[in-house]
Amino acid sequence: MMIEPPGGLKIDKFEGATMRYMEDEDGKLNNFAQEPKMYQAEAKTAKEQKNLLVIGVLGGVLVATLIGVTVLISG
Repeated sequence: MMIEPPGGLKIDKFEGATMRYMEDEDGKLNNFAQEPKMYQAEAKTAKEQKNLLVIGVLGGVLVATLIGVTVLISG
């Protein structure tokens, strides 16, 4: 199914997908991505914040350990 809104923008709908494109006077196509639906993110719960803090601390310890091992090996 082909829909032609004003401004030369053409929209093809097929198998649940939508593809937007423009065709210039030379016949070249210019494709446009389908924009995602916007939504507002929900606030993190206290448990999620605690889990992120623990992961951050453990990641920092891992990086510090790897740097220490690297210094010991190279020295």
